[in-house]
Amino acid sequence: MEITNIKVFPIQNPKGKVLAMASFSLQGKISFNGFTIVKGDKGLFLSSPSRQNPKTKKYSPFVFFNDKKIQDEISKTVIAEYKNMAKNEPKQEPKKEGFLDDEEDITFP
Repeated sequence: MEITNIKVFPIQNPKGKVLAMASFSLQGKISFNGFTIVKGDKGLFLSSPSRQNPKTKKYSPFVFFNDKKIQDEISKTVIAEYKNMAKNEPKQEPKKEGFLDDEEDITFP
């Protein structure tokens, strides 16, 4: 199975366990969006898109894999792309509120 068009969108300064959003294609023919890369107790994992049942308030995935081997291959490939991107991305310092960037311009009346 060929996993293509992997796109990872890191969350800047994540405050929770979700580190990035991800999308990918299988065989270049079916695209999947809305996956999240999550930092769990045992490391990173790829979470399927889900929605909350308004009555029970429980979340259930609306994309799931019946074949564990395929799920593991997709997860491994997307997380590897995230790690590669995070390794090559320059670190950004969190912006401190009340301070201006060097590029911001101040105008006075």
